[in-house]
Amino acid sequence: FIFSLLALYSQVIYSYEVDIKADSLTYQQDSGIINASGNVKLDWLGKILQADNIQMRIQDKELEAEGHVVISEQNNTIYSDKISYDIDNESGTMEDTLACSSSIYLRAEKMVKESSTTYRIENVVISNCDLDSPHSYAYAKEGIFIVEKKVTIYKATYYVGGVPVFYFPKY
Repeated sequence: FIFSLLALYSQVIYSYEVDIKADSLTYQQDSGIINASGNVKLDWLGKILQADNIQMRIQDKELEAEGHVVISEQNNTIYSDKISYDIDNESGTMEDTLACSSSIYLRAEKMVKESSTTYRIENVVISNCDLDSPHSYAYAKEGIFIVEKKVTIYKATYYVGGVPVFYFPKY
């Protein structure tokens, strides 16, 4: 019953269906808040969001997810500790992220989604391996990640074995 209610309510509010599954799911009708916890999986518009906990504020069209957050869209996967997302504007913030796109691994302290395909990234490490401390990598304080297209970082330093060996104004 609750899944049918959520699907119907989300179609009225968002004009598309949102499918949510969780170990525990509550809906506070007076405040329009959905709280989901434990193995939460949210599927909408071809995106799959998984987390330990998700809260959706339906009237504000805002979503927050915490704990082992995984976002899958197109051929990309983003892992994060915490996200905040504005559904209408397709914008939001992710903290402590790891993004995998093709053969590139991107770790960022913060990713800010500015459009449906563009992220502004801060304190970013780019490498070709998923190790916590890669043998070689490029580090920059800022950059742009465009899904399925490119990653651009500014004022980057390339490191080999933790030793800076080259500076790139733009990479």
